[in-house]
Amino acid sequence: MQKRLLSLGLGLIVGLSILVFPQDRLRCQRLSLGQGLSQSCVFTIVQDQKGFLWFGTEAGLNRFDGYDFKVYLQDRSNPHSLSNSYVWSILVDRAGTMWVGTDNGLSRYIREKDQFVSYFHDPQDGGSLSNNRIFALYEDPSGNIWVGTNGGLNRLDPRTERFTRFPAKAEDVSALSHDYVRAILQDHEGFLWVGTDGGGLNRLNQQTGVFEHYRHSAADSNSLGDDGVLSLFEDRKGDLWIGTRNGLDRFDSSRRRNTHYRRDPRDQFSLSDSWVNCIYEDRTGVLWIGTNDGGVNQFLPVRNGFQSYHHNPDDAMSLSGDRILSILEDRSGCLWFGSFDAGLSKFNKNIVKFKILQRQQNNPNSLSNNLVRQIFKENQDII
Repeated sequence: MQKRLLSLGLGLIVGLSILVFPQDRLRCQRLSLGQGLSQSCVFTIVQDQKGFLWFGTEAGLNRFDGYDFKVYLQDRSNPHSLSNSYVWSILVDRAGTMWVGTDNGLSRYIREKDQFVSYFHDPQDGGSLSNNRIFALYEDPSGNIWVGTNGGLNRLDPRTERFTRFPAKAEDVSALSHDYVRAILQDHEGFLWVGTDGGGLNRLNQQTGVFEHYRHSAADSNSLGDDGVLSLFEDRKGDLWIGTRNGLDRFDSSRRRNTHYRRDPRDQFSLSDSWVNCIYEDRTGVLWIGTNDGGVNQFLPVRNGFQSYHHNPDDAMSLSGDRILSILEDRSGCLWFGSFDAGLSKFNKNIVKFKILQRQQNNPNSLSNNLVRQIFKENQDII
């Protein structure tokens, strides 16, 4: 195997006792109530075409310009206010329109007027929303807005402002498996994947309208890890990553093979927690996993495992909390992590810290000697 010598002069090395490698912890800036965030539970994060960051919380929609927050709340006396202050999901579509899924209705933001138009369930109108609790929003390549609710899946045609409903039907095996929709994604082959909380994973053939179901089975190790599907992501290779209440699955649809990742206390490179809330890939191709009680995990392909990052109460620059609900990389390359009860953490990847490696007595995994004469790079991940 070809090895490349890293440029380090021997004269500079003799007498040194350390080697340096990239950091093994995130150094974050925290933003919460004291900085103007309306509430410390951040379910969703997006950045719009103007560069504003938007955060959905239990108590309002927050717009951040890099310095200050502006908070949008429901005002029952104003029909053009947000439909509800409890914000579960936000989508900015390709036209730049922002859609906000709340605990009571869907709101479309009109930037020019700084106000909202809202859509609600109407039991007398089959073309309205099927349910007002909205947990997932997704735009397909045709410009349709898919809406995941506690009452099934909806497809909104923005031109007509009419909804097509896809409800679960216990007696129909070709229908949606469960009404609690938590994640939506269209893959590179055009299939729409729908994650439900209780009914597993669904794949919709939009040509036939038929849903194919993927469920957990204790008797089948290749089946879905759990029927509570909370997040979905398709990576650059076309593999589908599935975040559940009991582990992370990577599904190779071409081979119909499922790889399970769960918390294993005996393995330092396992997931830090098996409950996966969100999955995000940054611009460099790094996959980040937000867990329910184990902080953030970074996927390490060379180990087929993870590096985890946690909240440390003694470190003011660690993650603000370990229950991570949302992740976003902004235009400047900073990563934002939204937590359940501890506000936001901002990680600037451009500021590199270093870990010191040196010999430690009684530690066979430490450096063998502090005198380092040369460094070789064997491949992308091994030095």
